[in-house]
Amino acid sequence: MTGEAAKITGCRVSDEYTAFLIDFYTEGIAGSMVREISKPSHYRKEVLSEYIFATFRGMLQSLKDAEENKL
Repeated sequence: MTGEAAKITGCRVSDEYTAFLIDFYTEGIAGSMVREISKPSHYRKEVLSEYIFATFRGMLQSLKDAEENKL
């Protein structure tokens, strides 16, 4: 199994770690979206977008680090 981020970055990690990342980020994103819909936060949309972008940028670096550590 190769996730989309791995395809884009060219990183290769184990199927097990890929499945973990997919579950982890899917649950995190879904939970954040449900919370934002049910009880909007005090963050401005622009700030929230910047936070999400920074999180994903960090995720890509983590994927590269995981490849180096043979995860």
